[in-house]
Amino acid sequence: MRKPALSSPPASSSEAPSADHTLELAEAQRRRAVAANRTGRPDRAFRALARALDILDRRVVPHPGTPDDPAVRIRVNVLITSALTEFLAHGLEPAERAMAEVRELIDGLDGGEAGLLESRWHFQYAGILGQAGDLSTALSHLATVDSSLDAFTPAERGAVRLTHAMLLTELGHPSEAVRIFREAAAGAAELGDAALQAAAEHDAAYAAYLMGDLPAALAGMAAVGEGRGAITSPELDRALVLIDAGLTADAVAALDNALRATSRSAWRVRAEILLSLSRVHRWSGRGELARAEAARARALYRRHGALAWEANAHLLLLQIALDGGRATPGMAADAEQLAAAAYLFGSMTLADRARTVAAEVHARRGEWEAARLQLAESSGTTNRSLQGDLHRIHVEATVQSGLGEVGKARRLLTRGSRLLAAGQQGSASLDLRAAVALHGIRLADLDLELALPQGAHTTLKSLERWRSATDRIPRVRPSSDAELARLSEQLRSTRDRMRREEATDAIAAIQEQASALQQEIRERDWARARAETSDEASESSLASALELLRSSGRGALWLFPLRGRLMGVGVVGGRARLRDLLPLAEAVELAERARADLRVLGTHQLGPFHGAVLSSLTADLTRLDAALIRPWGFASDGLVLIPCREVGGMPWALAPSLAGRPLTVARSLGGWARRTGESADPTLHVSVGPRLDRAAEEAAAVARTWGQGNVEIASPATASGLVHAVTAADIVHVAAHGTHEPQSPLFSSIELDDGPVFAHEFQPHGIRAQHVVLSACDVGTATVRPGEESLGLAASMLSLGAASVVAAVSAVPDDVACEVMTAHHKHLAAGRPTDEALALAIAASDPIAAAFHSMGSQWRFATPTR
Repeated sequence: MRKPALSSPPASSSEAPSADHTLELAEAQRRRAVAANRTGRPDRAFRALARALDILDRRVVPHPGTPDDPAVRIRVNVLITSALTEFLAHGLEPAERAMAEVRELIDGLDGGEAGLLESRWHFQYAGILGQAGDLSTALSHLATVDSSLDAFTPAERGAVRLTHAMLLTELGHPSEAVRIFREAAAGAAELGDAALQAAAEHDAAYAAYLMGDLPAALAGMAAVGEGRGAITSPELDRALVLIDAGLTADAVAALDNALRATSRSAWRVRAEILLSLSRVHRWSGRGELARAEAARARALYRRHGALAWEANAHLLLLQIALDGGRATPGMAADAEQLAAAAYLFGSMTLADRARTVAAEVHARRGEWEAARLQLAESSGTTNRSLQGDLHRIHVEATVQSGLGEVGKARRLLTRGSRLLAAGQQGSASLDLRAAVALHGIRLADLDLELALPQGAHTTLKSLERWRSATDRIPRVRPSSDAELARLSEQLRSTRDRMRREEATDAIAAIQEQASALQQEIRERDWARARAETSDEASESSLASALELLRSSGRGALWLFPLRGRLMGVGVVGGRARLRDLLPLAEAVELAERARADLRVLGTHQLGPFHGAVLSSLTADLTRLDAALIRPWGFASDGLVLIPCREVGGMPWALAPSLAGRPLTVARSLGGWARRTGESADPTLHVSVGPRLDRAAEEAAAVARTWGQGNVEIASPATASGLVHAVTAADIVHVAAHGTHEPQSPLFSSIELDDGPVFAHEFQPHGIRAQHVVLSACDVGTATVRPGEESLGLAASMLSLGAASVVAAVSAVPDDVACEVMTAHHKHLAAGRPTDEALALAIAASDPIAAAFHSMGSQWRFATPTR
């Protein structure tokens, strides 16, 4: 059992007769010991228990040793609590010795009291064995308790329920456990036992995590907060959810906090924290650090006799070795032995995981039949996390492909993509949904490897499958969170103070406040359950997208890295072709130089060096064009480009093959096709930010272009006004200063009159606008997370429902932005689609205008017929 039972909870005051003050003192010391055990301080518990026994030893009674003597009952309870304390401090063996001694004492008694004390003994033993990982034996002891609940006070019965529910959780029955946790929480609330209520509610949240509901788990844990009464740190439980959510940096921070808050004597909790840190480091690619933490955890478990937990650590070490390329016969034998041991402990989850790892070792060695047999011996149904399920699918698909059953392997991978999409779509948080994609990387890579030999079209289907899973158009049901809105307003005010402050030390203090607010907002955002349902059209076929490319006169190019090369699938004339383009390292170097030159060109008064920088940028774009674009011979009227992280954020309009040609940067072909649309009578909203010389001129020009009938110019422009506007207007134009936050992309912002409006503020209400123009620096830039998940202001707007967005991937001078955006709207109003309108505007302006991208899809104004 991963967390301790609330064994030996504080007895009610009626257990100790008020007439006997010494018994009250002894019972009070025992309750202190229980509290110390709960908070991971067995050293304090030992001292309290020693005082309790000393009090009892000095008490003189007329008939000592009879079962009716309340001192006997209290002594037995003290010794039972001592056994748990021994486990927490020294491990299973001394705890079992202590339990044997208590049992001898109970067996020497007679009468009804002896039976009640025996039930308490069984309960404590179940808790100890559960923590040690011997689930089957723990459950057998708990079954004895269920038939004699009269031995426990009402508060203690709640603790019995918690232990039972936690065992069910570990045995793979989280839904049944949730019901019992909630019953225990309700009972504790009636009794006024806040600690027990907090424990039950927290454990219900953990069970929700095992059922795959990450937002509910995070919300439940946040609601309980530090009220948690059990020994395991709330930070540890929360970190486990963050690991499954793919939020690795946040998980490490939570685990570091848990480790600092845990006493060095609390070996079991420290070992679990180390094991969790190892998992995070493994997911983050830090293999050596992962191995060291897992080895430390394994040593702690072994030293204290927690053999089932040692098996977990051993299995993780085998997985880390596999990541490093090792796959020996000894590793397969170890995994098989761990599976056999797990069956004895009653942990079917551990057994299945071990069989899966054994199969993976055999597969790496080309021992396909042995791998198949290992998978056949496991149920494959007890993985209780998204990453566990996807790992199982990856191994099964690998084995099927090795056996020559490529069709079966690809069907398994298709199931994995749907499982990943379901794991993401349960949350309304873009941050959480993007992070979850981490767990699909290995499956997507395997799918691509299997698709390549089957040609360009199959490769394109593989790429589309994994990207389109999250590139969906949501139907938003507006939701409100007053606390989230309050925190955002507080952050806006803090950021505005920081901008106006001049003293360095004051700026540092305000920055610290802003960082704390951002983290609080992120954590509240993670806990938001999905407030929308996916558009049914999200399952539209690749064939539909290819037909739309053909009918609209567009070609398409999907770039992706593979085995150190930059590859591409191009769609020319409706047909897909596959090419190996150039070494990935060369592409990365060229792209990095081009992005650096673009930043310099847009942010500095270069004087005589302007020509040199522009020449360098043009030269790199020309080389990239020759390698990536020109070989396809695109003869179409425009191009839909789906770049990978390595070559993203480029000023593609400066590439010779693309100069003056319509270009849309998209996340997937399916997403591009689903968003394409038009409006016959669009409404326009314009927000103008402060401290820009030509922003007002730009706004007025845009308004004149569309006429005054359906135009709203916000004055002053506010965050709340813009958040509302994107849900009401067809076209939204913002002329303001912009900032991209690489480390916290959902706090990328545009500055309005009342301060910055952040990307995350658009999430609760979504976006209905068909075309959003962000005439601001940098807000077209995105932070690309593992799995090619993009986060930033423009990317967020697309994810929340905007059909198309125009934004810049670097700084652009105010006068250039005004000129290009005014021209863009004139071409739009003439009925040209968004990509063509922007291409014409850029071609007639300064080269730095190539920083503006048309993103998402095409939208056009359906001009009235005459």
